[in-house]
Amino acid sequence: MAPLWIALAVCSIICSRAAADVGVCYGLHGDNLPPPKEVVALYKHYGIQSMRLFDPNPSALKLLKGPIAVGNEVIPGGDGSTIAGAMKSIQTILSSKNVGGIKGSPLMINVYPYYGYVGDPANVPLDYAVFRANGTVVQDGPLGYSNLFDAMVDAFYSAMEKAGGSTVGVVVTESGWPSAGKGNVTTPEIAGTYNRNFLAHLNANGTPKRPDAKIDGYIFAMFNENLKPGAATEQNFGLFYPNKQPVYPVFNPISKF
Repeated sequence: MAPLWIALAVCSIICSRAAADVGVCYGLHGDNLPPPKEVVALYKHYGIQSMRLFDPNPSALKLLKGPIAVGNEVIPGGDGSTIAGAMKSIQTILSSKNVGGIKGSPLMINVYPYYGYVGDPANVPLDYAVFRANGTVVQDGPLGYSNLFDAMVDAFYSAMEKAGGSTVGVVVTESGWPSAGKGNVTTPEIAGTYNRNFLAHLNANGTPKRPDAKIDGYIFAMFNENLKPGAATEQNFGLFYPNKQPVYPVFNPISKF
């Protein structure tokens, strides 16, 4: 993962919603995760309506109905030159199934204020990173920013405008904060604060550059994944432990198991 990546993705239903929709990414890098049937039940139990899959899990796909996003982290990277061909192939498949298509769909980006904070804690206040600042922290011309998330998304909007994509929207395919792995900046309290505020922010606000544009998003991730490679923090982004107990509260249950 990285602070801001562009992901090749296809999005149909979720792209046209008037209100923001916040789902959760479902990763499989663990040897102690619950079976897909129980995972889908857990999503429904907490009223989480959108799931983002990283792998074509047949068991999960069979149980799901509704929008599914595909593709992940190809720009920047060695596979960037293959995007155009891949998008054409996906468009052909979707058209043949009468499912809609790529034209007019938003680009999907991963936005991690966590990495911005831990990379420069002397200049990035924690409150600014977790949506907890009171008032403007950064002034960029006429635009004032009270949180790092908005600044990162607006930086992407500005880059797209310079490239001629002023009408392109975005979906945030990953955002989150680890609850362990890097001392006192990765605690359940801070991670819970970030993710609850991320959820509330997407449901209430656009960004300073596009205040009326709703942004759909996905929290990374559903579970702590004990086989995820990389730093210890990578294994601790989950909202839930593998035993399905919350690491910290974000979503409220809406039904019984």
